[in-house]
Amino acid sequence: MYIGHPPSLELLGPRKACARLVDGRLDVAPAMRKRLTYGKYGLGQMMVLGDGGGWHYVKRNGETLPVVTFDNGADYFAEGLTRGIVKSGIAYFDPDFHQVAGPYADGSPFRNGRAAVCQGCSKSGDTSRDGRWGFIDRTGKVVLPIAMTRPQASEKPWPDETPQCGDFLGRYGMKPEHLEFVECHEGKDAQLRALVARYRTRGLYAAGVESQLMRDTGMEAQRYLCCGWQVVPAKGEAIGDGRLPIEVDSAVTMTSGETVVHSRNAWTEIPWFYVDVTVDLESP
Repeated sequence: MYIGHPPSLELLGPRKACARLVDGRLDVAPAMRKRLTYGKYGLGQMMVLGDGGGWHYVKRNGETLPVVTFDNGADYFAEGLTRGIVKSGIAYFDPDFHQVAGPYADGSPFRNGRAAVCQGCSKSGDTSRDGRWGFIDRTGKVVLPIAMTRPQASEKPWPDETPQCGDFLGRYGMKPEHLEFVECHEGKDAQLRALVARYRTRGLYAAGVESQLMRDTGMEAQRYLCCGWQVVPAKGEAIGDGRLPIEVDSAVTMTSGETVVHSRNAWTEIPWFYVDVTVDLESP
């Protein structure tokens, strides 16, 4: 099964040369990759039966990552990380399939910068038994020792869900290389109280920063309007801003500020591009 065009679950019957296992990894044939819808992070999804089976994320180049089945599909990217299947259990991977933390016998999705993980757990159906539990942050650092029983771990409070001013993109593992955090302050978003974090990057790196924010947050590309580069909604859409993977309303946008440079090929001539991340503290 796979997510096809338009995005929907499609069943593919037995077929030769669809995919193969290479050194234990699934290699998807080019013709099959063309059938996939590549969504957020530029990844397709396939579910395979038999050896090496289960849900996989698939890159356009054919690279794959086997992941935990969650909500009848591939495990979500929670705060930029998904739970991949490894020999000893699970590990946490970013959208480039780089292993960030693990391996562990089992683990939860990330929430508010923390995940519960288990070592020595044994599986009974979808439930992990025995073993010892603890908590890690998004870098894999242990923040609460992996020494608790499951009931003890379940009693531990999760971090405060009230947004705290700071480096939001870094907090959720979404800050591109060469993007510098400048400051965060409380301001206004359409007359509502909001936290606004500002970042900057040199024109030399602006295209790479823009590309990653488009992939990771859903932000639309910048276009030159009047006096500078700014994010513009896609045709038929009202908003072009990206979003953070949090419950409260947020916006991620990018601009060059005022400039006479109106060609992308000349972005290196623009001293700085700025990224603003807005997180609302109030609802309309």
